[in-house]
Amino acid sequence: MVFIDGENFLSSIRWLYRAEFHRGDYLPRNASWGWFFSKIAQELNAREFSVRWYVINELDYHPHADWVHDSWETLMEKIRDEAIQEELKRKTTAKGKQRTIEWYRKVCRENRELMQRRLAEWHAMQDKISEEHPFVRFHRPGWQPCFLLDPERKLGREKGVDIGLAVDLIHHLPDYDLAILFSGDGDYVPAIKIAQAAGKKIALMEFEFRNGDPLRSISRRLKALSDITINVPFGDLAAFLGIELGEDDVPPVVR
Repeated sequence: MVFIDGENFLSSIRWLYRAEFHRGDYLPRNASWGWFFSKIAQELNAREFSVRWYVINELDYHPHADWVHDSWETLMEKIRDEAIQEELKRKTTAKGKQRTIEWYRKVCRENRELMQRRLAEWHAMQDKISEEHPFVRFHRPGWQPCFLLDPERKLGREKGVDIGLAVDLIHHLPDYDLAILFSGDGDYVPAIKIAQAAGKKIALMEFEFRNGDPLRSISRRLKALSDITINVPFGDLAAFLGIELGEDDVPPVVR
């Protein structure tokens, strides 16, 4: 059974393929997920396998788009960028403060609508993957902060996904012999110890840079506990994900 921490996996992809993967995409659009997971199963001689992919269900907006009673002082607190705060304080007259508050409320509403559409697109892509590959199931126990007053609408660290995955790692003990974990987060150590105490094996996915060095996104303690490490070369992962590399980007395969 494959357990994927969605944000952790996505962060690895974005870090490895910074020049090739468009950050506006949720996932690589041309990825061959069936091929990817089938190859992993073949390498481990797995007769049966399933994929549980853990992601967020909603965005937690800051500030809330319907704030209506905020004072000028509260607005300054909500704008986290100190440089913007100082510029507004310097340029805004007493009469202009209410107009500024109204403008920021409008920005919040517009950004929230945009991010809601983006979240719907992410869910639609997940649903499409599940439709095309029935052995892949998305689970949405988490949420993620979204800062509406940030010009880039930056997202904070996701919450709840790791707990949902850890709970299922234990809950599904009767359903697997080997758990393949797509994450390097040391927070999974307690759940992995419970699984191993029940006689289960734990495999970790480790991705490699162009030169063959490991991504080093795996907790030292987590790696020490794992029974198997599956190394995925840079060029191989790019092929699975449908990411095109130039000839100079593909390193020689060293086994």
